[in-house]
Amino acid sequence: MRLVSIQLFTASGFVLLCACTNTSNLAPAAPDAPAPFPSFEGATPTGAPAALAPAKFSIPPNMAVEFPLPADIDANRVYGLVELIDIAQRRNPATRIAWEEARQAAIKVGIAQAAYLPVLTASALAGYERIAFPMPTNLVPAGFATSNNREVVPAASVKYLLLDFGGRAAAIEEASQLSIAANAEFTTAHQKLIYTVARAYFMLDGAKATVSAAQQGLADARVLQESAEALNRRGLGTAVDVDLARRDDSSSALCGEPARP
Repeated sequence: MRLVSIQLFTASGFVLLCACTNTSNLAPAAPDAPAPFPSFEGATPTGAPAALAPAKFSIPPNMAVEFPLPADIDANRVYGLVELIDIAQRRNPATRIAWEEARQAAIKVGIAQAAYLPVLTASALAGYERIAFPMPTNLVPAGFATSNNREVVPAASVKYLLLDFGGRAAAIEEASQLSIAANAEFTTAHQKLIYTVARAYFMLDGAKATVSAAQQGLADARVLQESAEALNRRGLGTAVDVDLARRDDSSSALCGEPARP
């Protein structure tokens, strides 16, 4: 008796049903949007901040360093502090990195919540078999006959964890707290950026005021020098008065202008 068999099996497939949880409300909607926080008193102010004055910041041409400006930034436009903060929030990589970290923390909350759902496992076993068995030669000239058999065995199982002694609840609580911490880091990144932009803005405003005061002092010193020289030419002043006026005119170096002889 001769037996020839060929069997083909398919590998079992497993399908894990994950939770369709919505965690989009746990992370900021965009890199320049505020982070959602639990309802704490005074956590989120209502209303948009009022525009701050004066708006005297523009991007002057820099001949020493050439850098391309983005298409949505006009080098000839005067931007206010609120507009500068908005541009920085939309373009600074630190806020985008913090936003991605907050989104990942929110997704981990959904993964932890999926542990409460049942797990469905589906598998299928398929086989093909060819069998040869002897037969009388007066019936079958070859002396044997063959038989081909095919078989498919599907299976499905459902597994659900009833008791875990608080393990899943603790995992969800941990993921939720980490999500809150990620949102706090996101807000901190925005606060640092706002502080940096505002500090540079007011430092520039102060530098402009210093230059303006120096220019006004130079103009006053020149008027006093001209007056002292005119009085000296008429015999109503002294050389000491002229020298004192010229010494005051030396403050013109602050403005980058040469003093008068």
